[in-house]
Amino acid sequence: MQSNDLIKEQILQLKIEIAQLEAEVNKLQITINEKKYALNRLSELLEIRGVALNDNK
Repeated sequence: MQSNDLIKEQILQLKIEIAQLEAEVNKLQITINEKKYALNRLSELLEIRGVALNDNK
């Protein structure tokens, strides 16, 4: 029985770790989306001013 209890505890710990990792992934996805939005907005503002992001002049 102790073996089964140990396995159940390990499974529970892994489920907790997976949930924590999923939460971290969600936070990173939000950060990425925010940065993409900011980059797109900056690109739009620069375009309005006639400057392209890939201009090397």
